[in-house]
Amino acid sequence: MRKRITRKARPVLFKKITIDNSYVRRKHKPLLVTSLGNLEPSYIPEVKVRYNKGKKVLGKIKSTKEVAEFLMKLYPKGGVDLQEYFIVLFLNSQYEILGYYKHTVGTNNKTLIDKRILLSTALKVMANFLILSHNHPTADPDPSSADRASTKRLKEAAELLEIMVVDHIIIGNGHYYSFLEQREI
Repeated sequence: MRKRITRKARPVLFKKITIDNSYVRRKHKPLLVTSLGNLEPSYIPEVKVRYNKGKKVLGKIKSTKEVAEFLMKLYPKGGVDLQEYFIVLFLNSQYEILGYYKHTVGTNNKTLIDKRILLSTALKVMANFLILSHNHPTADPDPSSADRASTKRLKEAAELLEIMVVDHIIIGNGHYYSFLEQREI
């Protein structure tokens, strides 16, 4: 039930500071916390982790070609020729797909990878393995030196969390390049 503010309460909750003498809310002073023991739990936000596991596993990984075909279905039609997209597949210990994450949408020649967000998502779904993927709007799926460097950095960061990057697949004009097949991972 909403309480009506009376004229007597107004000076406490509001302060006249405008030219037309209308009331505006007074800014609250920040809490000065000297000890966490004196603080009520309601002042600290609770962090909740939530993962909606589907009823079925999306599929079990059998070959790189099948993964590339699956990934091509995830990219928006017509969008792969315009911008780079970065998508990650999360796998369990049996190489079953737990889910996928459309991480970023970039420009026509690059996309960003935020390792913290990507790896925190992998931890959230309890992934054991990752398959990285992005597209090249130029239609040439061969990796650039930046692709190789970012794959290496992401692989090293994931290993610290005991998560393995098993492949990085680059899609371009219906073709793909697999770091695993080329023994670069």
